[in-house]
Parts: sequence; structure tokens; C-alpha cells
Amino acid sequence: PGVIVSCVGVGFIGSLHVRRASRSTPAAGACGRAPGRRPRSILVGPVGAEYRDVLESLAADRRCRDRVQFTDVVSDEEYHDWLRRVGVLAQLRRTSNGESSAAACDAIATGTPLVVTDMGAFSDLPDAVAAKVAHGATADELARHLESLALDPVRRAEMIEAQAGYAEANSYDAAAEALLVALLGADRLRPAALAPTR
Repeated sequence: PGVIVSCVGVGFIGSLHVRRASRSTPAAGACGRAPGRRPRSILVGPVGAEYRDVLESLAADRRCRDRVQFTDVVSDEEYHDWLRRVGVLAQLRRTSNGESSAAACDAIATGTPLVVTDMGAFSDLPDAVAAKVAHGATADELARHLESLALDPVRRAEMIEAQAGYAEANSYDAAAEALLVALLGADRLRPAALAPTR
């Protein structure tokens, strides 16, 4: 896993719009580094037409247009298939209202090495679970982070292991048990309290 058409796959999951476009756009910038290597940037999900034009132009400027792929709208099955196939998933934000990211949570649950912007809810993720890039990082800075993770199988394996532990500790079952402990107290929490009523 993690190799797509004999190259390291870098996935960008989520809806992207033109307001996020800039000369430091990572999808195009990240594929222009590392001469001799052929990473691919795969944008999974709908991408606005204007933003797609900008990305294609940037990729063409960096002579890597053939390595930027757009999937457009995908089914749930295709989405989860991409999560399993990519070598590294990047979930990046310019702004945050404190909300979490379903794509980042899905990546953690699936065991997909993850790079996130160090802001909002992403900042709460343990470093072992997600690599973090500074808000406002340039395309070259992001590319270094992606390249470092993509080319380090030991680090990716360690991240996948950490993600599994984090996902288990933060499951709905774990949250429900923590709530019961908070409401009843650990000494009053018995298996009978968890049994369904009839």
C-alpha cells in the first residue's frame, strides 16, 4: 500500500475552491520537487473549475501536469479505496473555526499516513498520529514534509500503529465508557450498568 502506479502517492482529500489558490498551492508545488522521483498529487473530491484551472496552470509551469490527478465526485467506496491506496494524505487548511476534519479522522481510522496544518483541531492530534506543517507553509516547505514522510517506511509504519491506538482510544465505545465513568463514578460502574434493558 502507498504506491500507486509504481510511484509514491500523495492524496489531497476534500472539496477545494478557488479562494484557496495561490502561487504556493501545495498540490502543484509538491509534485515539482525531488528530481528523479515521480510523486503524484491526487485531489479526491470535487474541485471548483476556476481552482482546477489554477492548479493545472501551476503544475504545467512546474512541468508535472501529468502527475496531478483530479477524481471529481467519488462514491463512499471509491473514497475509502483512495484512503487505503495513497502513501500520504494531506489535509490542509488556511482557516479554521475549530471544527474537526472527517477526512483526517477517516485517514486515522484507516491507517493512512497523514500530514495536517498545525491549527484548530489538527493541533490537538498527537505528533505520532499526524505530521504537522506550519500555517502558511510554502509549497516547498510542504513538499519537504511530504517527501520526508513518503520516503520513510519506518516512520509511516510507526504512524499507522499510533493511529490504530489513537482510533481505539477515541472510539464511540471509549467515549461512552468515559461518560459513564464521569456520571456514575468508576467504583459504581459495573458490567450490569452497561447491559441493555429489556
